[in-house]
Amino acid sequence: MPLRTITLPDGTVCTRMIRNYHPDGTEFLPEEFTIPTDTPEGKRAYAALARLIKSKIERDHANEK
Repeated sequence: MPLRTITLPDGTVCTRMIRNYHPDGTEFLPEEFTIPTDTPEGKRAYAALARLIKSKIERDHANEK
């Protein structure tokens, strides 16, 4: 799985591994995969991702001290 860089709606940029297969087994190109921000599911997905990224940044920052 290649690393992919994504930009969140708030401008945060991060690089993560993105699976190339849906849970049902169908293959897709990560470049063609989008999570809409105008649906409740999409809003929850982005909020969860933002929390994960912020938590990681905070942990990394705390470890630098």
